[in-house]
Amino acid sequence: MEHQMPLSRMPTLRQLRAFACVAKSGSVGAAASLLGLTQPAVTQALTKLESIVGTTLLSRTPNGSFPNAAGEKFLPYVVRCFGLLSECLYELFLIEPAKCSYKSPSITHKLTDTHLRCLLAIVEAPLFEVAARQVDVTPASLQRSARDLEKLLARELFNKSADGLEANLTAVKFAKRVRRAFGEIQFGIEQIKNAQTDVCIRIGKDFSVNGHLIGEVIAEFLTAYPMAVIDLQDDGYEALLANLHSGKLDILISNTRLPSDVRDIVEHACLRDDYHIVARRHHPLTRSGADISLSELARFPWTIPPAGTPRLESLQSLFANSQHQPKISVESNSTSLQRHLLENSDCLTILSMREIKTDLAPLSEIEFLPYRESLGAAFLKCVVRANWEPTKLQQHFMDYFRRHCEAVAHCN
Repeated sequence: MEHQMPLSRMPTLRQLRAFACVAKSGSVGAAASLLGLTQPAVTQALTKLESIVGTTLLSRTPNGSFPNAAGEKFLPYVVRCFGLLSECLYELFLIEPAKCSYKSPSITHKLTDTHLRCLLAIVEAPLFEVAARQVDVTPASLQRSARDLEKLLARELFNKSADGLEANLTAVKFAKRVRRAFGEIQFGIEQIKNAQTDVCIRIGKDFSVNGHLIGEVIAEFLTAYPMAVIDLQDDGYEALLANLHSGKLDILISNTRLPSDVRDIVEHACLRDDYHIVARRHHPLTRSGADISLSELARFPWTIPPAGTPRLESLQSLFANSQHQPKISVESNSTSLQRHLLENSDCLTILSMREIKTDLAPLSEIEFLPYRESLGAAFLKCVVRANWEPTKLQQHFMDYFRRHCEAVAHCN
């Protein structure tokens, strides 16, 4: 998703509950009874939802109402939205899942869009008065909604501040999970509104990933699917992972290790690329002709990417049990800067074979240092949400990427 859809343009929880219940039961009457609404109210909710989505979602027949093709596509996103809300209500507030699904009105029926707009505005706005303006209410009304939400969940979420209320840590966590849940709905709407042939595939590339390989894959893919549009975001790993979580990205290409506390994310390893120590041609260490020691490596400056990158972790692991420690003179992700430093100074660095062949060509200016111990490897991975259901076009891109990585591994 290119941006977050404003809550004012999102379907309401009532509309989503109505659709899910009708789709599952096949009957407007059964859904109305389950939700405690009249049949006209359910019908009105469905009409408004279909207006927002831009197409009909249900086929009305004498035997009942059943999801059409668009409805079948949209329903999993609605179910996942309520599933994420159910999960966070249990984990943060110990509300049993049976009491917070779309099938049971006891909690989600009382949890309104006003509550959620209030939560998100207070958490995300810099000032309480700004939050009130964002949801088009007075500060007093916003404060009442906030306190009503606390009463509903039986948990303190907001602290008094000089200008009104400020969110505590629990509220911040809750808001983040709500954004993820609504991200499912936005993505579902986008999937329906866009034809399979022109869906924009949103790909994140970690700074530490070699750009040539992804460029080769994209060029090959667009030759086969010329109507496809690739939105490639080049950023740091943490920012891209957050965007993947929230649904702003479909696929993350990275060789950074997934943090152990991150859930709902799946990594698919596609390519192993071994690390080597490299220096400029005629570097003092290339003249010895013998295996190089850690003490010798520690005598020279290093240029390496910043904290959290696989190459820095490889360097730290190399010297972990040594009394000698390397001097990192330059921390940078810039390939051009590292190439200049390697060619014009005695700087050392750690690079994968693929990076050496593509980013730092010509090879005649770079030499491997004779260090025999393993330095580990970069593992290039496709990273996706665990519950992600790719379109055919997105799946084709994943297949192209895997096949290209297999071909590179075979050539190496």
